[in-house]
Amino acid sequence: MEQNIKEFENIKEFETSYFDRNYTQASVNVLNCPPWTGDTVIWLAQLEASFKANKITNEEQKYNIMLSNLPPPLSNEIRDLLLNPIEPVSYSSIKEEILKRTSNSKQKEFAKLFNNEELGNKKPTQLLRRMNELGNQQIEESYLKEVVFNKLPYKTQTLFLAVKNQNSIQQLADLADSILELSSKETSQHICEYRCA
Repeated sequence: MEQNIKEFENIKEFETSYFDRNYTQASVNVLNCPPWTGDTVIWLAQLEASFKANKITNEEQKYNIMLSNLPPPLSNEIRDLLLNPIEPVSYSSIKEEILKRTSNSKQKEFAKLFNNEELGNKKPTQLLRRMNELGNQQIEESYLKEVVFNKLPYKTQTLFLAVKNQNSIQQLADLADSILELSSKETSQHICEYRCA
């Protein structure tokens, strides 16, 4: 009798193991990996939605699925980690590394784009709109704030030091518009007074 119970437990354990393995395999087979659109954050969010829809929660499985479907631009970013994985391998750690590396390379791309953009005769709000257009609205606000801030005249920058981190980029651009407009009127008034005297 005791032997029959052990055999039954072994069979039950085998069935459970077999079901779990095959269920997971079936989930992987129907997993729809998102197409690459050039946006790392969106691709990862869609991939995670696929994991959730297919009830895939194991870090190592998620890692293997992601790597087998990794778009070439992302593969190139983490080439060293693909060839020499850091143990223990996990989806969360590789995802974090991908996000870190792609955000740095995106900032370099944006820096090249913005290098030739100057305030010139534009208002700060116009410069902000232009930079958002160039970056396809994908720029982190903190980075964009720094870039726009550095394009402002020195006097305006010194006025902004106290409030720069307390306001949104749009609020700062609006405020800069007002400051530069007042500054321009003041300069025009001084020129008129000088010429008229």
